[in-house]
Amino acid sequence: MSLSYGENEANRTELPGTANLPAIYTYTADGRFSATGDWTNFSVEEGDDTREMTRIDVTWNLDDLD
Repeated sequence: MSLSYGENEANRTELPGTANLPAIYTYTADGRFSATGDWTNFSVEEGDDTREMTRIDVTWNLDDLD
């Protein structure tokens, strides 16, 4: 019989692919700011991944009883 147990924690925080592009706004004639350019946003998606594993193996050998 064997028994194993484990825990794994990983940081899954991701930046958008366009995070290195500057944020550019254009001031419009009606007094508003309009976002321009290929950048996405200022938010960063946060995520954590925690996993727990337990395993029990039992081996049962039966002899040939002929």
